[in-house]
Amino acid sequence: MNATPTPMPFDPPNPISLSSRLQPKRRPLSPSTDVDVDHPKKRQRTEKDSHSNIVDDNLPVHHANLAGSTVFYTLSHGRAVFRLLEAYTILEATKDSSAQYPTPGCYPETRLKLRVKLKAWLFGEMAKWRMLWVRGRAGTGKSAIAQTFAESCDGWGRHGGSYFFSRIAGRTKLETVIPTLVYQLAHAIPEYKALISTELANNSLLLRNSPIVQFKRLIIEPLSALQRQCPREPMIIILDGLDECKGEDAQLKILEMISDSLRTSLDLPLRWLIFSRPEPHLKRTFFQIQDCAREELTIDAECRDDVEHYARGRVLKFKATYSDVTPTDWPSQEDFQKLVTAVSGHFVLAATSLNYIGDPDKANPPAQLDALLTFMYRSEVSLADPLESLDMLYSWILGHISPTLFGTTWRILAHLFHHSELRPYLQIDGSAQALYNLLRLEPSIFYEALRELRPIMRIPKPEDAARYQVQFHHVSFQDFILDPNRAKDTSTLTTKYTIILIDTTLRLSQSIDEELLAHIYDLDFKHWPASYIYHLTKSARLESESSNSFVRTVPSSPTDHQLLEYLNQMIKHGVANPATFPLGQPFNDSNTWARDYFLIGHGVKSVVVLMTKSPAQWVQRIHSFHSDKEPSEEQISKFNHDLKELKWDEEKARECIDHYIHSQLPE
Repeated sequence: MNATPTPMPFDPPNPISLSSRLQPKRRPLSPSTDVDVDHPKKRQRTEKDSHSNIVDDNLPVHHANLAGSTVFYTLSHGRAVFRLLEAYTILEATKDSSAQYPTPGCYPETRLKLRVKLKAWLFGEMAKWRMLWVRGRAGTGKSAIAQTFAESCDGWGRHGGSYFFSRIAGRTKLETVIPTLVYQLAHAIPEYKALISTELANNSLLLRNSPIVQFKRLIIEPLSALQRQCPREPMIIILDGLDECKGEDAQLKILEMISDSLRTSLDLPLRWLIFSRPEPHLKRTFFQIQDCAREELTIDAECRDDVEHYARGRVLKFKATYSDVTPTDWPSQEDFQKLVTAVSGHFVLAATSLNYIGDPDKANPPAQLDALLTFMYRSEVSLADPLESLDMLYSWILGHISPTLFGTTWRILAHLFHHSELRPYLQIDGSAQALYNLLRLEPSIFYEALRELRPIMRIPKPEDAARYQVQFHHVSFQDFILDPNRAKDTSTLTTKYTIILIDTTLRLSQSIDEELLAHIYDLDFKHWPASYIYHLTKSARLESESSNSFVRTVPSSPTDHQLLEYLNQMIKHGVANPATFPLGQPFNDSNTWARDYFLIGHGVKSVVVLMTKSPAQWVQRIHSFHSDKEPSEEQISKFNHDLKELKWDEEKARECIDHYIHSQLPE
């Protein structure tokens, strides 16, 4: 019998303990001679070795005034300081990373007005502001502008460092931001490199301190000391996609560190250029920072002209590449204007549309343009909000996938959506080859399953599969797919293959640790089918011990009490018992009557899951309810239908459950 010795006509029992029994279990780290055993990526040296590798006593000694007192430093030997920093950095987040290839810069002769303003902020009348926030909705070209300006600053000798956050590439952790900026500043300023070399030699644990401590000790203090000794023009630090840093608290912590330095470290030779979406919490914070200028990217006449210029340039390239199938007068002015009108000055909508037209697998731009325009005007894309239009286009492109390949395509997408969080447990390098090997797919099937998604994804050629990753062109596609309110026809599939992904991860890792658990804990179960929630709870071996835990049978919040009230409505205040864990334990015999429940999730993402079993059928029926609204007529009808199928008898069920409870009591 799947019940605990706690009767339930349906007032919740007194609090009992429920929490995950999943104990963190870390894989052994690869040995290395560079850093010590507690290092996050490599084993450490001894303190003596660490000093000898970073500092060469035969190199010339310099001095600077650091934090009000004279200190001495030595130039580091070779690349030792960079080797030490590398283990804590995300070099893929920098402007020159191969992960940024092809470089997502501005198309030639576009965004000129804003680029002039940015230059004025650095050199001209806006130079009084030490921080500049550029905000814009998804797809308005923020990252392209950030990349282009970073390259310009590099040419002017003013680029200090960049960090390009990216959810789809896994560049989201606050802890990697300061070390990555320090690494770049050390490349840009030799005197600074010498200072931090000594600082890290004297305190090799500094890179494991909090970001606030690192910011003070590795950026504010050494740069301020150098500025007092030998003033220089400020360097530019660029943070792109701040809203993609994981967690609002982490995003606000970054802004707090920077704004505090603007107030208290007036001699710090840095300027901060930050790009993000205008999320409410960021908007509130930026508007409270006094030493901060603000710019907003909007779809105005200049932006529409830029998008038209971009579209015209790409069409000319298509004509040159596919001259055998494109007439000299293609496209007609009317068709080109229809395309430009439909994309509404939105860069990502334009780029995705043009990717579809120039799809190398189809190699027929005229036919592709005809199909696209037919869809756009049948769907009235040009009349919708640009983001709604983008959603329509994504849905239409997904509709081209062959039904026979759809499941395979979705398995691949599920791994790509969650790859960055789960990659450490899968221990794969992220390449396309590693992905199709992980999924046990033949390369030909893998490429065929993705063939229709080239407008949305960057897919390496088969000969490059071992070197490059499959990547989404823009995070808006992932946002679309993972939002059940936007991708209504595909959200259930996404959930299904997320479950498969977690199963794969657990099978390969044979363990689960805090980061994987955190990923599961962040899931929103309101739109998941009940059977998927049950399967996840079972496969991830989630258990309950604390009323404040992720999986629980005791209500711990108003949301939980609301969920149990809805459950009472469904069972008409009949009998139900807290579930026992782990789920999936076999019933004692075929004559079992059982109705068990548990709560899962955090806050408004929580649901209550009800499992019902009768002697009439071996298979239990599973239902779930969320707190947003009362159970719908459809849910009530489905629940009552299942009770009829089970030949549910409330009195017999109560007798059976009472008998089981008494049998479990101590004699």
